[in-house]
Order: sequence, then C-alpha cells, then structure tokens
Amino acid sequence: MNNKNYKVFTIITISFLLIFSNMYITINSSPVSGARINEITSILWAWDSNRSENAIHLQDYRNDVKYYFSCIGGKHTNLVNNLTILLYNGGVFWNNFTIDSSIISINIDNIDDNDLSEIIVGTRNESKIYLFNVTSFGNPIWTKNYDNLTAIAIQDLHNSSYKEIVLFSDDKISLLNNNGTLLWNISVGPITEGAYCFDDINFDNNLDIVFGTNRNIIALNGINQSILWNRSLKSEIKEIRCSDIDNNNIPDILLTHSSNLTRLNGSNGDLIWNYTGSKEIALDEDAKNIIFYDSELNEGKEIFFSGLNKTGGSWMMIYKLNYTGAFLGSFIVGMGNNNITGLVKGDVNGDRSDELISSDTSGQVIAWKSSGEIVWNYTYSSSIYSIKIGYINFDSIPDILVGASDGQIIAIGIEEGYINLSLFYLGLFIGLGIFAISIILVFYGFKKIKSLIQNKERE
Repeated sequence: MNNKNYKVFTIITISFLLIFSNMYITINSSPVSGARINEITSILWAWDSNRSENAIHLQDYRNDVKYYFSCIGGKHTNLVNNLTILLYNGGVFWNNFTIDSSIISINIDNIDDNDLSEIIVGTRNESKIYLFNVTSFGNPIWTKNYDNLTAIAIQDLHNSSYKEIVLFSDDKISLLNNNGTLLWNISVGPITEGAYCFDDINFDNNLDIVFGTNRNIIALNGINQSILWNRSLKSEIKEIRCSDIDNNNIPDILLTHSSNLTRLNGSNGDLIWNYTGSKEIALDEDAKNIIFYDSELNEGKEIFFSGLNKTGGSWMMIYKLNYTGAFLGSFIVGMGNNNITGLVKGDVNGDRSDELISSDTSGQVIAWKSSGEIVWNYTYSSSIYSIKIGYINFDSIPDILVGASDGQIIAIGIEEGYINLSLFYLGLFIGLGIFAISIILVFYGFKKIKSLIQNKERE
C-alpha cells in the first residue's frame, strides 16, 4: 500500500470511528437528535380532563397485562365526575360512567384470576364501591355501599387464587372477596389516609395489615383480625411502608410523621431508629414518599424519601439513608413555597437500572439516578399533584402518568415503545473492526518503511 492510499484509508477509518462513536441511539429506527439512551424521553400524549384534580392509575408495570389503558377519575366535590378509560395513545376508550360524587380511589388488578384486570373505584360523597373491567364500557359488574371510605387496597390475605379488596374508612377496616361479599370488618378508630402496608409480620405465611390511626400505629392479624401490637407516636402518621431493609428475614416498618422517619421492628413494633435530620442537612417538615432501593453493595436497602429543609429558605429535598438510618446524601429538587407530591421508581429509560422519578407543585417531573444525577427533567406550566408509573404503550419499559392542576393528564415515556439498539451495536462492532484493521495496517506500514530504510542503507 503506497503512502497516498494509506493516508486515504486512515482518514476514512478515523471518519467511521467518529461517526459510529457519536451515533445516537435510535427508537424504532428513527434517530432521536441529541439524545443519549439515558436521556431519551418525550411527551407521549396529553388529555384535558376539565377537572382541577383527578384520581389516576395505571397497570402495575411488574405484572403482565393484555390491555394498555389509563384510568382517570374526577375528584371535584361539587361537580359531576366521570370515570374515563384512556387507550395507550391517549384516546378515550370509554367515559360514560358519571356520578355526582368525588372519586377518591382507583385500583387496577386481576382479582379473579382471569385474563382481564379489574378496575375498583371508590367514591366519597355517595360512599360506594364499583367494580369494572376494561371491556365493561362503564357498566359496573357490581356495586356495594360503604360509608366514609378513605382508601382501597387489593391483596391476597388468605393465600388463595383470588385477591381480596381491603377497605379503609374513617373508623374501620373491612375485607371483601372478589364478588363484593363482606368477609369481615373491624372497628379500629380513624385511619390516616394512605398510612398502611401489608406484610407477614407474625411469620404464619399470611399477610397482616399495619396501619396508622392519627398518632398510633397498629399491626392487625390478616386472618383472625387480632391486634398483634400497637405503638403511640408524638405526631400524626402520614405514611407507612413495609420492607425487610436489612435482609434479616424480619419485616421492618418505615413510617413518616412530621419531620421524622422512623423504623420499627415489624414483628413486635419495637423502635430501631428515628431520623430527624443530620449535621449534613436538616429535615424540618413534610417527610413522606418513602422508596426503597437495593444497595449496590448488597448491604440491605437504601431508603429515599422527600422532605423540606428550611435552612436559609425553603428547599424541596430528597433524602437518602442506609438501612441503619445513616445519612448517605440528599438531592435539591427546588426551592420556594412548593412541595414534592410523589416519588416512584422504575426503569423508565431501558438501561436495566431503576430510576427515581419525582413530581412537585412547581410543575417539575425529574428522573434521577440513585446517586442523585439527573437523567431527564420535564417542567410543566402547572402544579403536578399526582404521579404514577406503569404501562401506557406496548413495550416492556414503564412510563409515567402525571396529573396537573390545570386538568391535563400527561403521559411521559419512550415514544413508540422500545429502544432499537441494533444500529448502535452494528456501528460499534464495525468501528471496532475498522480500528483493529487500521492498527494492523499501521504496524504493517512501519514494518514496510523499516524494510525500505534498511534496503536504502545497504545501497
């Protein structure tokens, strides 16, 4: 190969390497300009509900589903409200179910072990529970009356092939089977909305119920409804989560109350630790939104939760602790008179690693790595009051559904479904191949030049 050809080949090789090393990931073979894989996101669709606040829900992205839909229920207390089913593209599938009541709770789950997920809806003013499936087109499969409803959960408390419906109200807990028949109820006092979790805390292979009533936390046997333990706190309980965070096979109870995050032993209710801030960063109020992450060091779980730090202003913060309650770090989400309204987690960018996604009243929706690095940031012109993670389109990557205070329901995710890495890897392998060949040719060229020099010296 003469010098001219070698130079041409070298230039072509370098050009190919530069092109392929900067090649953007493609989605269904359509380039996403300027976006790396961990930054790809877009607005899939937006739908105007004409309501300032809605109950929203998606299918659980960890479960297989046959239908892709979103449930939207109006929560306005003085207006007629609709239950609306939106398809994967944001189109209305049906919304002919109308009630003169606020929809306070929507759950989606397969409670009768068939091929369709059921939709369980709870209303406040008329105090009713409705069960639909996605193909019932607004006609309830059954309806039950229930007073002072505050929350609904779906669980299998009896280890059967069917799930039960757990109802929380102002003063009691009730259990219904999948056809709406009452199995039991128990008076327990006023239950804090959203302050409950389920786990086998007495090791009988059945789920138990842990819930908060104002300043008390109570553990209830899920089979015979006996009280396993109870504990009093100094402030109102806002949120409760169950998880074995230190991998010792004993469930832990994490709860927020005022400016505290408290860990209890799930088997007996004993206090393990209480976090109220640290010398690194203050926690002044509004602790909530607990999320667990598996530690990268396989040393128990890491705990994320939101709160406010009022040092020198008002700062929306995400706090990170290890399973011992030690402070690991914090992220500043924003400042001013705003609050974080939700935290969810899931692999929303297809990189096989879960991201943490926050929403807040300043209109931000932010995806974070567990290290605090921002993956992507979307800011809307109105407050975000609710966030859900689940399936919206036909892929294996969960999407984000948020509700805004101007009535817009916004779907955020990877457009058209899946990330197509084929061209990226093809370019990578071709580039590496060309690079290897160019190295071989460089050595060959040096060897050839050395031989020419030696021949010239002999002459």
